[in-house]
Amino acid sequence: MSDEEVQLDTSGVGETADALDEGEFAHLPFCRFDAAAGKRFGARSDSPLLRTLFPEQDFVIWRSDAF
Repeated sequence: MSDEEVQLDTSGVGETADALDEGEFAHLPFCRFDAAAGKRFGARSDSPLLRTLFPEQDFVIWRSDAF
């Protein structure tokens, strides 16, 4: 992963993960892979990929909007 691109090596990957529903996906861009995401997505086979694409960081919008 770099500032210009993300490369994914899919060699040897034999299974696909279930699609994220709207609520699951919405959590990732706004809250990133926080502790709640760890509990919610930790058992998924694509959890390392989600953690890479949405690394943990401070809330990206106002905390008052987290309801």
